[in-house]
Amino acid sequence: SYVDRKYNEHLDSLRGSERVQRTCDLLGETMAILEHQIRSQSPDLDENEVRLRVAEILYLWDEGAQRLIRIAREHG
Repeated sequence: SYVDRKYNEHLDSLRGSERVQRTCDLLGETMAILEHQIRSQSPDLDENEVRLRVAEILYLWDEGAQRLIRIAREHG
């Protein structure tokens, strides 16, 4: 679509550091949305558990990351 083409043209015009910053910004926004959803569903969770649940979602298909998250949860 026209909008997709224009968006891709804009991304193509960015310097490498600007692309990295854009990626970091999007990840931060995604994490904030996930944190909000998790806290809305389970308001009594502590900060550590919220972070672990965000990580579980972000790395849902990464078995190694999931294993590390389980270890982190066990060792609190």
